[in-house]
Amino acid sequence: MGANRRKKRQYLHGFGRAALGPRVAAGVVANHDLPLYYALADVLVAPSLLEAFGLPAVEAAAGVPVVASATGGLLDTVVPGQTGLLVPPGDAAALARAIEDIVADRGRAFALGRAGRERVVSRFTWDGIADTLAGYYESLLEPPKASRVEIPVSLATAAPAGS
Repeated sequence: MGANRRKKRQYLHGFGRAALGPRVAAGVVANHDLPLYYALADVLVAPSLLEAFGLPAVEAAAGVPVVASATGGLLDTVVPGQTGLLVPPGDAAALARAIEDIVADRGRAFALGRAGRERVVSRFTWDGIADTLAGYYESLLEPPKASRVEIPVSLATAAPAGS
């Protein structure tokens, strides 16, 4: 980590802990600074009512446990009990309980974050995404497989039941 990034990290850590306590609202953050913010987080919370993919959950899951709404793409990016916790969309009480559960158990939080990192590295790299997409395209280019059902002659000519 360069000296500039180290200074930012110290500033953010001091700002977050001393000035505001455990919560920091950072506003707009440059893409290259996101890993720094995620590394400082105890948990990433994604209380979306609708989410197409959940990119912040994937980015943060590279080491940080995630609490998210069980909706859209978050259903694929967060594995309940393995990389984070999912709650019903719009259920503020369930969201609060899930956050409290993770924050209260640092060992569990660490394990969820570590598993999230392993999942991100194995499933969400650009090479992995490109391979998956190429597989989809290749399957579309293959000629459809003819499905042929053979009916034994004895069944085809048998009289219907009850006749």
